Amino acid sequence: MAFWTAFLPKTRRRLSKDGIHLEKIRYWSDALSRDVGRGGELLAKYDPRDLSRIFVRQPGGRFLRPAIAIWPIHR
Repeated sequence: MAFWTAFLPKTRRRLSKDGIHLEKIRYWSDALSRDVGRGGELLAKYDPRDLSRIFVRQPGGRFLRPAIAIWPIHR
């Protein structure tokens, strides 16, 4: 995965309590919940041909793949 994501465009996004927003789409993963409220921005890499595929680097350096959040998230 590291090789493949190396060639994807990247952007920085702020993680809010309702997830990460990219191109008017909201993404969420339960693995991100512990990082909500820490401030700062996370690196997001995405496939511009398929916006269902984004990869977010967690503060520890690992990439995870959040899903498109369809329902409101109340946390």
